[in-house]
Amino acid sequence: MKKAFVIALVVFGSAFAKAQSPSYQTLVMEYFEVGGIDKEYNQAYDMMLNQIKDAFQSQSVPESFWKKHQNNKKESVAQFKGILAAEYRSIITEKYDLEQLIKFYKSEAGIQLRENPAAMTEEQKAAYAKYLESSTAQKINEIQGDLSAAKQRTSMYWSRNLFCSIISELKELGYNSGMPTGNCN
Repeated sequence: MKKAFVIALVVFGSAFAKAQSPSYQTLVMEYFEVGGIDKEYNQAYDMMLNQIKDAFQSQSVPESFWKKHQNNKKESVAQFKGILAAEYRSIITEKYDLEQLIKFYKSEAGIQLRENPAAMTEEQKAAYAKYLESSTAQKINEIQGDLSAAKQRTSMYWSRNLFCSIISELKELGYNSGMPTGNCN
């Protein structure tokens, strides 16, 4: 009886632990945050909006238009990350590797590497060297080209849609600029 209770407890505890483990989507979003993708694409959004704003500065577009689009940044960047996460899912297939990437990028060495690699201490360099020897780092090195291509495809799709959406809205409101708009209709 006691043995059956212990077995049931282990099975229940194991099932509970699995239910508590983060989903792939949660992990990849955390990786985007600690790995700098969040920051990179928030800045990209701001840069694009500012370029469009500069191109239309002589048109007296109301500030409310720009504020509306500035307020859409979080949603737009989230859309980008959702698309990129779907791309990454077929490339980084193991949650373990995402967990290890997150762990590294949250470490002092990972933070310093992202912010200013030239300022890494000897201890941080040693921690980075140790990470580079890990199976995760080796896997990431092997698939880096695929990750870069996925990020580039997603960036092109997202930025084109964002640009064309804002330009189309401005045109509908009667504003024009000499800014090249490619094949935005």
